[in-house]
Amino acid sequence: LYLHCYFNPMESKNKPIVLVHPPGDELFPGVLHPDAALFADYIDVRKADSEHRAFRKMLDRCGFEVVTVRELLLKGTLDDRDNPVEGDELCELRTFAASMLEFDGDDTVDRKKQELYKEEIISKAHPYDLVKIILNNPRIILRTTEDNTGLAADYRMRPMMNLYFMRDQMVSTPVGVVIGRLRSPQRAGESGVAEFCLRRLGIEAVHTMAEDEFLEGGDFVQWGDVSYICSGMRTNDAAVERMLSMKLFGTGRVVVVRDRFRWQAQMHLDTYFNVADDDLVLLSENRLNATPDTPRYLTADIYDLCGDQYMQVQKDVPFTEYLRAENITVIPVSDADSRTFGANFLSIAPREIIAVSHKSTAYYSALRRNGIKAHWVDLANCIKG
Repeated sequence: LYLHCYFNPMESKNKPIVLVHPPGDELFPGVLHPDAALFADYIDVRKADSEHRAFRKMLDRCGFEVVTVRELLLKGTLDDRDNPVEGDELCELRTFAASMLEFDGDDTVDRKKQELYKEEIISKAHPYDLVKIILNNPRIILRTTEDNTGLAADYRMRPMMNLYFMRDQMVSTPVGVVIGRLRSPQRAGESGVAEFCLRRLGIEAVHTMAEDEFLEGGDFVQWGDVSYICSGMRTNDAAVERMLSMKLFGTGRVVVVRDRFRWQAQMHLDTYFNVADDDLVLLSENRLNATPDTPRYLTADIYDLCGDQYMQVQKDVPFTEYLRAENITVIPVSDADSRTFGANFLSIAPREIIAVSHKSTAYYSALRRNGIKAHWVDLANCIKG
């Protein structure tokens, strides 16, 4: 339950690209029942959008080129008056939107006829409406009627309410982009949107995870020649093993953090652990102080790249002991600061981060003592997701 964006390895005009998705109308159904949407609380979407706009301005000031999902979906499909432009880009958008629109019904409904009808509607739809189809993933359940209307329908939306967490659908390594598979049914389809957007940027993924391989970007933190990846509530062993066997990490060392604690507030590695520099990390106190008999206790398996394969060099090492052995300083994050995402910052340079504001005095002091420059953003509504 955090906000992040996604860095890709390409550069445009000498600026690293950040791909984001501002929270929009597709969040409304989740606002009505936050629990079922994976939200922590009711979200004021208008305020969340305003917060996200400030976040994007911060990224821009920090030297990044910010592009949005909507911009990339629409890329090449409109002229300067918002009229549709026929061409490959619009054809691709139509095909993608058609895959997100489902016409269903009972045996009295002529399915072949309805499929042709769907193609007709897609061919007429304005690009803005095609984007709405993609973000809302509609299912139209048809039934025949005995009166002169012929057909009636129930309209069900399966909106991508969590798409604004753009870190999760993929990971970016020195090898390239790996498209993940999200474990929650509420987030089905998001990886396909991310992959489509990357293609608009000219980026082809080096691998896409299979059905039994769950990989979420929030479980992946890379710094220098070390990759940290968590196998736990969201990312599973099958995905980690695939990354290792295909040498997709692109770093000399991989630290596989093993988390037995199934808690939604710390579902991902980057909700309780993050890297600020080669020798400096932040770790939630409830993990730092956990004892081996509790599920909060973290262990790690260490893999080093030896020739053309990763070899396990340590197994079941207490994670905090590994950090100490590597002479890495750990800044503890209190439970209160963890609840406002004290470990869930965005590293943009050594000891320079973009972070969620409204932290304790102790947190601010710890960053200053360790020479961390922080750019603060207020995401009070966004983080309720």
